[in-house]
Amino acid sequence: MKIVNDTFRRAFRAAALVLMFAGLPLTLFAQVNPHQIAILRWYAGNESSSFPFQNPHAIAFDGANMWVAGINNTLVKMRASDGAVLATFIQPTSALVFDGANMWAANVAPSNTVTKVRASDGQVLGSFKVGTDPLALAFDGANIWVANEGTNNVTKLRATDGQVLGTFSSVIPFPIALAFDGANIWVGGNSNIVVRLRPNDGAFQGLFPAATSNNAVRHMAFDGTNMWIALADRVAELRASDGFLVRTVNLGVNPSRLAFDGLNIWVGTANNFAVFKLRASDGTVVGTFDVGSQAQLLAFDGANVWACLFNNSIAKL
Repeated sequence: MKIVNDTFRRAFRAAALVLMFAGLPLTLFAQVNPHQIAILRWYAGNESSSFPFQNPHAIAFDGANMWVAGINNTLVKMRASDGAVLATFIQPTSALVFDGANMWAANVAPSNTVTKVRASDGQVLGSFKVGTDPLALAFDGANIWVANEGTNNVTKLRATDGQVLGTFSSVIPFPIALAFDGANIWVGGNSNIVVRLRPNDGAFQGLFPAATSNNAVRHMAFDGTNMWIALADRVAELRASDGFLVRTVNLGVNPSRLAFDGLNIWVGTANNFAVFKLRASDGTVVGTFDVGSQAQLLAFDGANVWACLFNNSIAKL
C-alpha cells in the first residue's frame, strides 16, 4: 500500500507542476478524485479523432501508446497523442493487459497461451500455456491473471518470467471478465454473480450478486472504491470491500465494456451507437456521445477514452 500511496503522491505533484506551467489555476486540482491515476482530463467528452481500423477486438494503454488487436492476427502500436501507427506485429490476440513494462496478449484455441511482448520494441519475451480459450486478463502488480472460458478456471502467471503459480476454479461458468481492486481478483462470466479470489493463493473469497435475475457479466472496472459490472441489460456498482450492491443503472441498452477515467465510468454498448459517461460517485449519466457504431471495447489513456467500434474504426473521445 505504501508503494501505491507514494505513486499517487508523485502523480499529484507532477499534475500540480503541469497546471502551474500551463498557467491553469491550482483550484482545478481540488476536483481530482484521489483514486485517479491519470489526472489530465478536465473537459467534457467529444469525439476528437477517428481512425480506420479493421476489426479492432482488444485494446490497452502502455503509458504512451495504445495497443490494438486487429484483422489477420495483427497487433498494432499507435501513438496515443495522434493515433499514428508506430509498429505492427503479428500476434494473435483475444485480450490485452499492460504490466508497466510489457504488453500481455491472450491467444485462444488452438494456441491457448498468453504471450509477453516488450512494449518498447514489440520483442516477444515468451509464450505461456494456460487454460482453454483465455478471454480476459488482469494485472495485480506482480502477476498476470487469465480467465479461461473453455475450462472454467483462472490461471495466475508470475509477470517476471511467466511461471504458472496456480490454476483456480472460476466458480461461475464461462469466465470472460477479470478485474483487480488492489486487494482481490474479481471474476465474472455467464452468471449474475461475480466471484472474488484472494491474489496470493487464489482462495475463494465470496460470491456477490450483481443482479436479481440471471444476467451474464460482460466486463468489469474498478473505480478506486467500488467495482462496476457491465451486465446484459444494466450496469451494477458493488462495494469492493464487501460486495454490497450499491446501485444499478439501467441505460436502456446492452452494456458491453467499461472504462474508468478517474472520475467517471464510461460505458460502451452492444446495440446502440452511443457511449455513456456515468459519474462514479452516484451513477448519474453526465454525458452521451454518438460514435456512429457499437462500441465493443473501451480504454482510457490518461486524457482520452478510446472506443473500438463495430464499423471498423476507433474513436478517440
